[in-house]
Amino acid sequence: MCKRDFKLDLAKGFLIVLVVLGHCVQYSFGPEWLISEKFFKDVIFKTIYSFHMPLFMLISGYLFYNSNQKEFRHLIISKLKAIGIPILSYIFLCNMILYSFFLRHGNVIGIIEHYCKSVFFGMTLWFLLSLLLMILTVAILTRIFKKKIFITYCNVYHFHSKFTCPRLYYTKCS
Repeated sequence: MCKRDFKLDLAKGFLIVLVVLGHCVQYSFGPEWLISEKFFKDVIFKTIYSFHMPLFMLISGYLFYNSNQKEFRHLIISKLKAIGIPILSYIFLCNMILYSFFLRHGNVIGIIEHYCKSVFFGMTLWFLLSLLLMILTVAILTRIFKKKIFITYCNVYHFHSKFTCPRLYYTKCS
């Protein structure tokens, strides 16, 4: 068993505080501030958002390296349990009132549609879904391209950034 690196725990704790602070800047100054997106011009917001999520992903990738050495099936099951189940449970619990409304009107299809949309689109736990997709992708590709590890990671990063940051790739021309 590996020893725990408390410096990484400290870094993750600091980043969590920055996430909370960034969301406070974004949401605490009223609806006009949020709707007009004035928070994008705030120096604190821009500073925090320039590095905190990439650093979370970097730390997660660093910690994933040893996990990726495990047998594939065991790795996938453990990551789905550790990340996938909490995501699905959170979405279900947050939407129980809406689902009860659907059930009362006999609309089971509405529940399934809403649940699927919640998982892949307007999700507050986007980082966990993104992390899970990245882990699964890296686990699969490193087993396919064992010798070309750097190229694999570059391709995964490119795919991941297109999926999670579409504004970087699809901009409107005026």
